[in-house]
Amino acid sequence: PVPTSVAREPLRLVYATRDGGVVPLWLAAEAGIYARHGIDATLRYVSSGTLSMQALLAGEADAGITAASAVVAAGLSGADTIYIGAIQRTFGFWLVATPDVASPADLRGKRVGITRRNSTSDVALQYYLRQLGLSPQSDATVVEVGEHAAMLSALQSGAIQAAVTSSPTNVVAVRNGARELADLTQLGVEYPQSTLVTTRRFATEHRDLVLRFLRAIWEATHLYKTDRALALQVMRQYLQSDDEELLAVVYDTYTTRLVQDVPRAYLEGTRTILAELAPTTPGAQDADPAQFLDTSFQEALDHEGLEAQLYGR
Repeated sequence: PVPTSVAREPLRLVYATRDGGVVPLWLAAEAGIYARHGIDATLRYVSSGTLSMQALLAGEADAGITAASAVVAAGLSGADTIYIGAIQRTFGFWLVATPDVASPADLRGKRVGITRRNSTSDVALQYYLRQLGLSPQSDATVVEVGEHAAMLSALQSGAIQAAVTSSPTNVVAVRNGARELADLTQLGVEYPQSTLVTTRRFATEHRDLVLRFLRAIWEATHLYKTDRALALQVMRQYLQSDDEELLAVVYDTYTTRLVQDVPRAYLEGTRTILAELAPTTPGAQDADPAQFLDTSFQEALDHEGLEAQLYGR
């Protein structure tokens, strides 16, 4: 840990969704964890993983949380984007639909909303449709909606008949009369979601800063799981909601079912992304999954025994 007297280094962080998977990024700011590790963090929200990649590559952000699919898609196009951890190891999505869509099979011919192409919502939808024996290219019309919150009005207006949403959007949609068609968190897919991203260049030139950032996220993840009251307070602020019932559902879903105790990344998840991108993305078929992630930072924290220190095991 860095003494508090040390001058703080600026770190511009970007995040691409507002859901229960991003809470550690927010908690680290609000609980003073970044500051304790000598980081002067600024947080900025953008509406998709694709836009967060653009911010990183344009030098407008240094690191952040976004979809691993966006990291891999950018990497396949020649960018030096990498991820160094994953807050979730599987899809954190639910498929909701208008009441007339009675079963998953009824998605044929329907308009299904995702945030953007190559986003995690896109990958999750393609995976799920293939499980049903439907073609993501021809059996359903995939519509880019933008933010998860925009899915609600798109469903209400009839612009789409179904949507891939994270929580709390799925809860609000069902309250508004939508039907939950599928819980994609239960598919058992190895998939890195809410990944901690940067560029290889930044990680090389600022290795110590990136390591401190990851350490802060590990600590904030532990705080998320162990200080419910503080986590809910931060969620209230960043999700801009005073709906206690809604916040409690999001907290319980993510802390018990989706968020890893520490945000490790695994090669298997990258293989899932490459397999999903392969039909539409040149180079995905033959790419080495290891080129998109750098596990040396999590290995350093494991060498320190940080997880054991945090959880007492």
